[in-house]
Amino acid sequence: MRNFTKFALGLAAMVAMPASAAPLSPLQMMKDVKTSLSGNNSVKEMRKAARKNATEIMRMSELAKKMKPGTVKTFGWDEEEWMPDGTTKYTYDVAGHVTVEYATSEDGLVSKTVYEYYPDGMLKSKISTVSEDGINFENYSKNEFEYDPILTDVITDRKELIWVEGEWQNGNCYKRIITRDEKGNITSSVIAVLFQGEYDPTQKLEIVYGEDGKAAEITEKILNRDYYTDEYYWEQDIHLTDIVWDRTDGQIYDAEEIFLGNNRIASAHSEDEDDIAIDMTVKYSDDNDAYTATMNAVVDGEAITGTAEYTPLDNDGYILVTATYHNDWQLTATREECRYDDWGLQTLSLESETEGLSTYSQSIIGEVEYDKDGKPEVYTVSVNVYDDEIDYEETTYMMRAEFSDYIDVTSGSCPGVVDEAAPERYFNLQGMPVDVPEKGRIVVTESGAKKKF
Repeated sequence: MRNFTKFALGLAAMVAMPASAAPLSPLQMMKDVKTSLSGNNSVKEMRKAARKNATEIMRMSELAKKMKPGTVKTFGWDEEEWMPDGTTKYTYDVAGHVTVEYATSEDGLVSKTVYEYYPDGMLKSKISTVSEDGINFENYSKNEFEYDPILTDVITDRKELIWVEGEWQNGNCYKRIITRDEKGNITSSVIAVLFQGEYDPTQKLEIVYGEDGKAAEITEKILNRDYYTDEYYWEQDIHLTDIVWDRTDGQIYDAEEIFLGNNRIASAHSEDEDDIAIDMTVKYSDDNDAYTATMNAVVDGEAITGTAEYTPLDNDGYILVTATYHNDWQLTATREECRYDDWGLQTLSLESETEGLSTYSQSIIGEVEYDKDGKPEVYTVSVNVYDDEIDYEETTYMMRAEFSDYIDVTSGSCPGVVDEAAPERYFNLQGMPVDVPEKGRIVVTESGAKKKF
């Protein structure tokens, strides 16, 4: 439980980069239909585990872009009471981006992270240092990012360096290699990870365009390993043909991004290497990204049908309900629901699955207490697990965050905003602010440097 709160420490100040909702797409659902036909549930379990990464507790909102908490205190639940985890202080630029994050844990460990941005606001670099005394800092990690010149929020190069025994060593580094034709349409998108000093492709998306200039065939392949021969091979994951578009701009870089935004498939045919064929149709709302998707397959004369209904909610929330039928008998049903308040705080992340008469669900629940001006003051996160098959339900606290020292970053020169003309702020060795340092006292500046008065 304590690990979760430390992880949440960096998320709990409404300072994260904007994140889009990550619901189960029709394409993912089609993969599940194929998985159920093949009897292999491992892929489904991997996908479900990966989707849990979408349950971030904080998101950027229009309100949060203006008003930012200067101080965030976090707590972990110790079965009976809330135990302090640490305090994080933030410095921002006038666009609302965090520029310095200074975190102090309850045991005195200090971490300082400095952020740099491109002119368009995308993250350029992130450098972290750590200290045991709040004075002497040493390197910890360094991240650098590059983006596609057209899809300016798509990372094409991510470098991670980790400080190990006095030198930088490569961490999780990858490239997304995007290739376009003479018309500017994306023809391939390859993910390559750094391994033994070289970037090796592990996933690739290939796109063929028809005479109308629209994508007519999309193939996704994943690099897999044969554990018996210890050899790697490319496995076809998705192969879409006979594509009819609701709308498209040719900037298709990810197979999961073809049902929302500028690229929305209206219908397509899929056939994989196991000769499982599925016909897909998707109907969209004229007002928003709501859709209803249907997938039909016939295997050995028996009909398999999958349906998905996606409904967008306020503040980038959504509800997604899916079902799989075998000869009109419902095999499984799932429900995903994500909700956020006006500040971008997640109030609900629900995943529920019903098989036959049994339902299992897990919910992350966020409760927000607001101050007299309507700003978030206390944020409490709990987890509810429900399983009607064994008549079990339990709710457990996970994290608590307290926000204070709010800053209107749009006002320019104000406490917490990086401004050369503003007076320097000082902190004691425990990371708490010091208004007027006493003579002979040692304090820490915003930059982490030691200073004696």
